[in-house]
Amino acid sequence: MSKFISITGLFFGLMGAFSAFSQTNPLVDNIVTHTIAVQIPAVGLVNVIGTQDVNLTLNNPAEAGLGLSNTISDSSFWLNYSFIKGGGTRPYNHVYAKIVNGVIPLGISLSVYAKPYQGSGLGLFGTPTGKVLLNYNEARVVENISSCFTGVGPGNGHQLVYQLQLIPNAYHLLDYEQPQQLSVMYTISD
Repeated sequence: MSKFISITGLFFGLMGAFSAFSQTNPLVDNIVTHTIAVQIPAVGLVNVIGTQDVNLTLNNPAEAGLGLSNTISDSSFWLNYSFIKGGGTRPYNHVYAKIVNGVIPLGISLSVYAKPYQGSGLGLFGTPTGKVLLNYNEARVVENISSCFTGVGPGNGHQLVYQLQLIPNAYHLLDYEQPQQLSVMYTISD
């Protein structure tokens, strides 16, 4: 009987010790937390990719009595962009184009339009605005771009089509001694 009492006493003694230990060191002491800072950078990048310079030359007439060809175009360049929106500050962005160097010869106009997006990018791509005349004022080429990236290089983004066109009733202003080199600048902004 004394063995039974001492084993029972030992059992209850150990139980009391475990109870006391668990009261002084609750299970909450076995959990730890820390802070992780997550940041998404503001991004607004644009690039025009092509294999060569654009060279637009109106074609000579095939015989006397005919005029120069009315329209010539080039579609060898692609508009690539990356953009991350700012929910309250800039939910959408747009791409603009303008001439920054050179003068368009008298009697002709230069325009550009972007074709719909194609490529390997992800996100919500912009919408082409249609054909815009290029001059020294910004013209919106693609609008309502949300967070996205187009992919890089030809075959990604929006294919650009430049068109050189005779201005109606301005044929008399054409001058073959007025060749020009123009620089067109693209910007992405709201």
